[in-house]
Amino acid sequence: MVVSVRTVDAAGETISTKAAENLLAASCNMTCATRDVDAALATCAQRAGLHDVAQVPRPTSSGSSRLRNSGCSSSWLRLAVATCFWWLDHRAA
Repeated sequence: MVVSVRTVDAAGETISTKAAENLLAASCNMTCATRDVDAALATCAQRAGLHDVAQVPRPTSSGSSRLRNSGCSSSWLRLAVATCFWWLDHRAA
């Protein structure tokens, strides 16, 4: 899940979408005849030093807590299975 995306210039400063479009329009020699416009724009943006920075949330649980949680789940499962066997054994008697 992406929280936010921003465009930065070669200096790492955040720039607006309009400023990025103006920079690309001024530095890219693109016409209607340009093949593979997406690749040409990506190459031009890379030369101009433009790139997007995406912010994603940090994971909330570490490996040890995941292991602890799975251990609790397996303990509950073992207890439920043992209760079922006990109940079936006493019911048959």
